[in-house]
Amino acid sequence: MSMSDTLAQIDDLRNGGDLFAAYDLAMQALNDGAEDSRIRHRAVLCLARSGALHQAAKLFDELALESLTDSDPEVAALSARLTKDRALLAAGPARRGLLRLAATQYAAIFQRTGEHYPGVNAATLNLLSGHGDAAATLAADVARICGTAAADDDAYYRHASLAEARLILGDTEAAGRALEQARAAGAGRIDDMAGTRRQLRLVCDAAGLDASVLAPLAAPRVVHYCGHRMSASDDAGRLRPGDEAAVAAAIAERLDADNIGALFGSLASGADILFVEAALAAGLDVHLVLPFGIDDFVRVSVADSGDGWIARFHCCLKHARVRQSFVTEDPFRGHPLIFTYASQHAMGLALLRARHLDSAPLQLAVWDGRETGGTAGTAADVAYWRTLGHESAVIEPPGAAHPPADGGPAYGHDELKALTDVLVRHPHVWVLSDDMYEHLC
Repeated sequence: MSMSDTLAQIDDLRNGGDLFAAYDLAMQALNDGAEDSRIRHRAVLCLARSGALHQAAKLFDELALESLTDSDPEVAALSARLTKDRALLAAGPARRGLLRLAATQYAAIFQRTGEHYPGVNAATLNLLSGHGDAAATLAADVARICGTAAADDDAYYRHASLAEARLILGDTEAAGRALEQARAAGAGRIDDMAGTRRQLRLVCDAAGLDASVLAPLAAPRVVHYCGHRMSASDDAGRLRPGDEAAVAAAIAERLDADNIGALFGSLASGADILFVEAALAAGLDVHLVLPFGIDDFVRVSVADSGDGWIARFHCCLKHARVRQSFVTEDPFRGHPLIFTYASQHAMGLALLRARHLDSAPLQLAVWDGRETGGTAGTAADVAYWRTLGHESAVIEPPGAAHPPADGGPAYGHDELKALTDVLVRHPHVWVLSDDMYEHLC
């Protein structure tokens, strides 16, 4: 793959909000000997946008990007961005000092290049640091530049910068029009839109403006899905073959109505596969988290629903819009807590993606509403998600048999944490961020 192809793939992943995959691809290219400064820039940018500011600053130094700040405006803007991010995490005099430093860094780039992006960042940072007159002067310059930008300029950022400048100048009507144009120009760039929305919210807060003006850039929602497995017949079970058409239709309706961008969950027979099939039909991205290796997963969580479900499982698994990860690739050892861990791992990934996209997370559950008292299963997943304070919507199977509750052994929090500690040290397990580990433990 050429460097330009690699860069395009990184940007596609990043713009789709999959910062982890974009970062991994950039680092793989660098480890393979890539010297392109744009690849180094993207690796640091992905870390910064994911909230890993300390790691981003460290990688910026390790990749010797500081030496390029005088010759490469994109790298110089990244350096200024890291200063801005540090400022927004600080308080009191330290915050004001860092805001002024970042404003100075962006203003220097603006003076050198005349480009609207560093100019509007300098304007906003002056506003946030209490220098309103300087902010207004810079914003007026940016508005003028955006009105005369070349046709080959990045239309999304031109309109976004214009909206930001108009907000600084207090013209919400013109800002709203610019945001409508930014939305049209930025189709598919949900990560860029998330960054714009965060920045403009800061402007609205500092200027005392109603943030409803940002509605044109509303983020797609991120879903954690879960639900009952499919029974082999209509004679028993909490999700039965006769329920499938109605449940599938209800899932498709929710995915369409709720402005969904990506889904996270598993791929057991029944509700899981119905969610994934509906997502793929709608052109959405799916990230699967399986508790153990595929062969054992099919045997334990798919095969007893019938051969047709096995075929559907493999069809979903090989789809281009489906990514997969495993808690462990070892065989299933019979402990049900591995399913609990996998569910909470998927929840953590969904919450991180929602944070990246500045989006409200949502859980969709095919659930008959019956509590089981167990640690694993749909009822436990819904209960855990709700304890995190996030919205959960239930799709109830129309013909659920409602058998007596039998949730299996109700393992306690201490035992789950002990299992988590073991799995985090396991060589096959994903490396978890502090945020995700907090959600899991």
